[in-house]
Amino acid sequence: TGSTTTKFTGAKSMYFDGTGDGIVIPHSDNFNLNGCDWTIEYWFNLPNPNAIANCNFISKGSNASVRPYAINFRLDNSNGVEPRLFVSSDNSSQVGISNSAWQTFGNWHHVAFVRIDSTGVITRYINGTANGTATSDLATNTEKLEIGTVTSGADEEGYIQDLRITKGKARYTANFTPPTASLEG
Repeated sequence: TGSTTTKFTGAKSMYFDGTGDGIVIPHSDNFNLNGCDWTIEYWFNLPNPNAIANCNFISKGSNASVRPYAINFRLDNSNGVEPRLFVSSDNSSQVGISNSAWQTFGNWHHVAFVRIDSTGVITRYINGTANGTATSDLATNTEKLEIGTVTSGADEEGYIQDLRITKGKARYTANFTPPTASLEG
């Protein structure tokens, strides 16, 4: 069941307590995002500044079996909370978007990572504003998709709502107004 702490009235979010709970989705080629446009977006809210430090929120590939991750969204709490992206095109090297874009605790923030295949550029949008880029494709792997947990044990505490992974479409190509209602489709 979902949590009643939500961004939008009448919706649900998922709460992860940071102690091993999470969503684990078996491998599907639908989650191999190499060689195409894609968008991964979600709302997140981290209420407890003492509960995190470089914890994994969403990953495909784990530190234990594929290092570095094919795709890894981390949250760091040095000066607030920053959604970070680390990706690998070959499962042996990685690039990241991590540039001190600190967001506040206890508030909902919209994050979108968008890749345009023709340029290879991945752009991070925080609350609708472009903030950081990296150039990379994603390695194909057969690892599970993990949300709120990861095999290496660096689990996250917080809320996530409206996680949407869109393969084949770059939904945002310039600054935008974040969604004002729950995502559809």
